[in-house]
Amino acid sequence: MDKKTIAILIFSYEKEIENIDNLKIIGSKYFSFIKDDFKLLKKFVENNNLSSFEFFLQSVNQGFPLMKYEENDYRIEPGAIIRDQVSLGHKCVILMNSTINVGAKIGNNTMIDMNVVIGSSAVIGNNCHIGAGAVIAGIMEPNNKKNVVIEDNVFIGANSVVLEGITIGHHSIIGAMCLVNKDIPPYSLVMGVPCKVVKKVDKRLLEKCKIEMNLR
Repeated sequence: MDKKTIAILIFSYEKEIENIDNLKIIGSKYFSFIKDDFKLLKKFVENNNLSSFEFFLQSVNQGFPLMKYEENDYRIEPGAIIRDQVSLGHKCVILMNSTINVGAKIGNNTMIDMNVVIGSSAVIGNNCHIGAGAVIAGIMEPNNKKNVVIEDNVFIGANSVVLEGITIGHHSIIGAMCLVNKDIPPYSLVMGVPCKVVKKVDKRLLEKCKIEMNLR
């Protein structure tokens, strides 16, 4: 599956331009723009040695430096908001309309599903899936609280809420619509409001909840 991050390139030029990818250029040499995949636009700028240009990524807000995107291979879908001082891991995915707040850390190969809110300073480990509509509490105010830590290989179901200061142990599965108000040990299957550890996660459950790398 071909993954794209759509961007807009605004530029001007003096000499005839090279357009080997047949990108649709609108405007004149004094003011032109192209809307297409960011990687193709970056290639276009380099091939033509443009000096007067500006990129706009619709899915990345002003607190997120474009340079940082260029140097990494994560995927951010339109409508997602990535705030300042956020760390995004290798091949992580942020889906539509999710918000990653100040200072949060998202691990390698982790998927943040649609409409998720990741609070400030929360730490999400590697190979996790945070289900649609989930809320992971932050600690911006008051700032004396302990941040949320979600360890590696954790699956959190849709519309669940994890309160501030909670640690969820690795390889745990949190059911949909849970209220996680206490620390969860590794390999726990958790359900309910407030949550309860139902049983230990076994190989069968791990197989059912394993991540799909072709979606990263």
